[in-house]
Amino acid sequence: MKAEMYRQGMSRNDVKRKLLNLLEDRGMCDVSGLRIILRPGTDDAARLNRKSIEKMISDASIRASKNNGFPAGQHLAVVSDIIDLYEDSLKLVERQDRGGQPDVFIHRYGTPLHFNGAIAFITVKESTKYGKKVHDVELLEIGKLGGKLAGERITSPDRPSAPSFHIDNIRKLQSEVNSFD
Repeated sequence: MKAEMYRQGMSRNDVKRKLLNLLEDRGMCDVSGLRIILRPGTDDAARLNRKSIEKMISDASIRASKNNGFPAGQHLAVVSDIIDLYEDSLKLVERQDRGGQPDVFIHRYGTPLHFNGAIAFITVKESTKYGKKVHDVELLEIGKLGGKLAGERITSPDRPSAPSFHIDNIRKLQSEVNSFD
């Protein structure tokens, strides 16, 4: 079961090897060698590439999960499963980039991990030039999600109809997490 894999953790080298092998499988990549991940029933397709992988296994990314009480090995095990986790995720929020880039949007998704009330909090970065790309993942307890999203409640002036805070999806995510713990 995946929850057991997440609990046990993985090494950085094993994760990198697994994901790079998936990228090299040309049957699952577009012509540029990027893996396209589609959330079923939506038009939310995101790309995964070497840079995405390096970002997710970086010390800074691991530190974010560790600051939330999860060991490095658990963070890395979740990263190794990012394709399935993104495909199963619920969209929680979207906002403009805080770095001031008007053509960049940040999308946040959540997926229950089925142990200790944990979720994978996935960040997808979208630019008008490159489209959507998996940017990062952080392990987080479902109870801390509200506080994490409080600072995300920003509606874009360029996308006024875009929902900035997906309350129904947060409720679904909480229900899923609570049903397994």
